[in-house]
Amino acid sequence: MNRCLDMVSFLEELFLSYDKLLKKGIKEIRREYNVKGLEEIIKEIKNLKKLGYYERLHQADRLGSKIVGLSGKTGKKEHLNVPLIKLARENLPDPSINLSYVATFSTFDCMYTFLEYTYYMNSRRKLERENVKNIYYSGLAERIVFALNKFDKIKEIPVPSAEFFIKLKEIKWKDKRAKEFSLKLYCIFQYAGRDIVGSHMRFNATEAAFLELLAGCSAVNDGRDKIIEEDVIRSFKTYFKLMKTDITKLVDKGVKHYKPKVYEGYLVCHDCGGYYQLQPGESPDDFSDTCECGGHLEYKENI
Repeated sequence: MNRCLDMVSFLEELFLSYDKLLKKGIKEIRREYNVKGLEEIIKEIKNLKKLGYYERLHQADRLGSKIVGLSGKTGKKEHLNVPLIKLARENLPDPSINLSYVATFSTFDCMYTFLEYTYYMNSRRKLERENVKNIYYSGLAERIVFALNKFDKIKEIPVPSAEFFIKLKEIKWKDKRAKEFSLKLYCIFQYAGRDIVGSHMRFNATEAAFLELLAGCSAVNDGRDKIIEEDVIRSFKTYFKLMKTDITKLVDKGVKHYKPKVYEGYLVCHDCGGYYQLQPGESPDDFSDTCECGGHLEYKENI
């Protein structure tokens, strides 16, 4: 009995300490930074427990692959053919090569896992093949990458390009102060989160990397090669909005209106002059850029 009481006291003290750390962190970040939008993020953090969506997100993560039905698991094999993922895979680094990169392919790929979680949070049923495919091909990921917290406002789905990912690969923090702002704001977020769901380190690491990726996208979209404090604010706004939005509607609507670019031209070799006419549904990205003769292949509308 005494051991049980001791455990209760320990847990109460633990939760109180998170509450104290949260209040202390908010006080410090307000004193050190005057960033537009900070108060809005603080308000969102304070409302995490009351609104309940963060707890539901963690429940989906704990279920992991169980949120996907048998046919959905088969459908997940198709995700490497998604244009946005293919561009990311070709132009973003592997995290095992250099940990200093803000954006890596594995972090980018995790975005689709978050979309699966949020879809499950709203549908409350296992994702089957059609649901998974819709998430991949609805253009929702493109909306998030290029419009961030306004992903539900844009009318036309942006067309991704290799140039965007090349710039994203080279993105850096403006200075130590900007990076520390990101770390301190995430710590405050985690104090509130752990009061709700406890410690879940695997998810926290993925979550932090995803927020940093969103900040990098924000900078590139604004034509900068450095991440500033405002990009961090935008990344949190995007993340909170994503958790609170019923994306099932955007996904289903997006699939009906999403029209991927149709290629009807040719892959032409500069050296031997050989060419290949693309078939319906094929893209230049489906092929190597090197001809059998060793020459460079280039896509041309006509020859």
